[in-house]
Amino acid sequence: MASLKRIGCGEINFTGGEPLLYGELPAVARMAKERDFFVSLSTNGLLSSKKLAPAAAFLDRVYVSLDYPSQNEHDIVKAQECFLEALDTVDIACSHGIEPVINYALSRDSIRFLPELMELAQEKKAKAKLSPVHHCPALEGFERISLGYISRYAKDNNTIFDRQLFELLKKGGVDPRRPACRIMDNLITISPDDHLVLPCIWAGQAAIPINGDLENLMTSDIVKGYRRLQGAFDVCRGCLEEKSLDRSFGGKVRSLDLPGKARRAVFSFMRGE
Repeated sequence: MASLKRIGCGEINFTGGEPLLYGELPAVARMAKERDFFVSLSTNGLLSSKKLAPAAAFLDRVYVSLDYPSQNEHDIVKAQECFLEALDTVDIACSHGIEPVINYALSRDSIRFLPELMELAQEKKAKAKLSPVHHCPALEGFERISLGYISRYAKDNNTIFDRQLFELLKKGGVDPRRPACRIMDNLITISPDDHLVLPCIWAGQAAIPINGDLENLMTSDIVKGYRRLQGAFDVCRGCLEEKSLDRSFGGKVRSLDLPGKARRAVFSFMRGE
């Protein structure tokens, strides 16, 4: 974390898999907060009633994954009953003074429920972040009328909407033939076994041992090589990750402010594959 601070990170996000499975999360979140990071957590909500409170004092924001704003559809997609747990997570976050954000999986099907999503977010006093599904061919691709529908509801003041990402969505996501990805400028991914994941958690082409030397590793030839190749791998095709966007042209995400520097570190508690 000291190295991350020195190289300009402003936020640490704990993600997964499911980060609430990690028993030492409260202690690690406290370490991040004591170093003046903006600390966020991404969760499906299943363990929040038991595991969120001990870390709550050290979290600024909680992202709660939601595929649909109705119990039946959400639980079917998740293949388990977890809708109510997700909503409970929003309530728990609010009760502890944490900013709750509903991370809504935007697909060709789920856009039908945008009005219900807006009502739910308002009821729960949470922001609704529209996150297009990517790398899922059965759900990707929006017709022009659908894009207009999304744009209409994105105007809601309670919605977190990335206009640059919306333009990428219109183009079908990242094109490896003309890569314009900047994921490594915006995101540093660290796995639970102390590896730097390159170029990112989604492409995952290499995992380099950190061994306490992150700063030198970030300027190494191997990192420079992957920086030149970001967005050019076959697995990058259709990617719609917001952190891949080039923000040097003034792109902004409405309704989602991050104090300090923009670069984000992701501690991913995931199974190695």
